[in-house]
Amino acid sequence: MKRDYSPVDLWPAAPKRVLVVAGDGVSGGLFDFLESRDYRVVLARDLSEALERTRGEDVPVALIAAGQGRNGDAGGIALLKDEHPGIACVAMDPCGGADPAGAAGEWAYDRVSIPGDALALLPVLERCFERASLRREKERAAEELRRRNVELSNLDARLKAMVDSARTFAACQEFRNLSRLLLDRVAVLMAAEGGNLFLCQERGLELVATLEPGMAPALIPFPLREGSVFDYAYRERRPVLVDDIRNAADFTLSGRDAYRDDSFIVFPLIDEGRNVVGLLSLHNKKSPPFTPQDLDLGQIMVSLGSEALQKQMTAEALRKNEERLARLAIAVEQADEDVMITDTSSRIVYVNPAFTRITGYAPDEVVGRSPKILRCEKHDDAFYGGMWDTLRAGSTWRGRMTIRRKDGGLILQACSVTPIRDPSGNGWKMIEARRP
Repeated sequence: MKRDYSPVDLWPAAPKRVLVVAGDGVSGGLFDFLESRDYRVVLARDLSEALERTRGEDVPVALIAAGQGRNGDAGGIALLKDEHPGIACVAMDPCGGADPAGAAGEWAYDRVSIPGDALALLPVLERCFERASLRREKERAAEELRRRNVELSNLDARLKAMVDSARTFAACQEFRNLSRLLLDRVAVLMAAEGGNLFLCQERGLELVATLEPGMAPALIPFPLREGSVFDYAYRERRPVLVDDIRNAADFTLSGRDAYRDDSFIVFPLIDEGRNVVGLLSLHNKKSPPFTPQDLDLGQIMVSLGSEALQKQMTAEALRKNEERLARLAIAVEQADEDVMITDTSSRIVYVNPAFTRITGYAPDEVVGRSPKILRCEKHDDAFYGGMWDTLRAGSTWRGRMTIRRKDGGLILQACSVTPIRDPSGNGWKMIEARRP
């Protein structure tokens, strides 16, 4: 009976595929027998043809006429095993006789007599397929183990990078340098080539660091565009991971052309009061998309950097306040108006040089005393009562007031008195400025 030796890829995929390497006299009967039992048979007349017709295919079992492995064909068996690692080669002895050359013992997993009792072949095949199944499970387990080891190795490297970055953040003393350092380190951890760091200001999100100069806006004004990823991260105070913005119904496209793909991630920077103080965004991952592990590790990294950044921002704010106070002190010291400051007990705590020049009192003569030393009979209790009513309401009192100098002389001055609530809430401090 003539059989079709057409290419193997015409056979439908089946879990039990058997290669038969034998002449037409043997293969014809085997083909019908095995096909009737749901095996899928690939026929080859010799080992060279078997290699050609099964190249790139998964063939776990080969039934090979014992004579195929003799003499010069032994190399063909080795090539077949190289092409299909783990293949179970079963030697088919003619009519139950021994392999004339005895060579099959060197390469055969098992032996059967063909032609003969074909049913005896079935348990042999089942053992071969069971062996192939166990080998595949072992290979899958080994591959999974290798994959997990690679993941653990990568995770270990990322955790070490995070520890190193935390030390670097703590050691950085310059606000701008720390902003760029935070963005750089998170981008390296996420394998991202694009990203920006924005900090919250009164008018909106101000760009303080970028991996793509000239691409991101210097300011994203408040309120943020509703439905955008930034809007969601800002309002919900949690990071956002988007595999593909095109399939994310909750978000809208940014309109940017700088993205190589549509996967990106945004982390909010949150202070101790749970207020969002900034947003860090990343895109253009080297091997997109961003993963849940990226989200978890990135959140820890951003939290570490955010803490250091908050300290720098606080230090920066204190430095600026100190500079403003220093400028204010110089201005007060050099002012033509006399300035007097009292505490919550209405005791003088500061006077400027103009005060001494105008009133004649040196600082050590008035500090710790009541401003009443400057009062004269020109103003009655109703005048001072009205002034205090204004001050206790938290408003600045303005008017003209006559004071008595140290030498007893009287001076009429334009006066303004500003109340400042004490931070503890216990009373008012006063800043009084006067000029002739």
